[in-house]
Amino acid sequence: INAEGEETNIIQAPQQNLPGVELLWCYKSEDVSNKNISCVAWNIKNPDLLAVAYGSHEFGRSQGGCILFWSVKNPLYPCKKIDTTVDV
Repeated sequence: INAEGEETNIIQAPQQNLPGVELLWCYKSEDVSNKNISCVAWNIKNPDLLAVAYGSHEFGRSQGGCILFWSVKNPLYPCKKIDTTVDV
């Protein structure tokens, strides 16, 4: 998000004559839009698989959490979701 509040896909260097980095993809899901990330881990046996734990960081205000499994092969949607009754 730039200074004007617009979402942009390019991370620009401070000066225009320097190269920038282009954002290739991001992992996001409406299922966890109100939760914080509490842990991220790559699968050792399958390096294309990323596990991300979601929950609340406010003590005593647990709303349940979940674990989403993301694949590099399909970054648009999680390949698996595990809902939990407590924050993860």
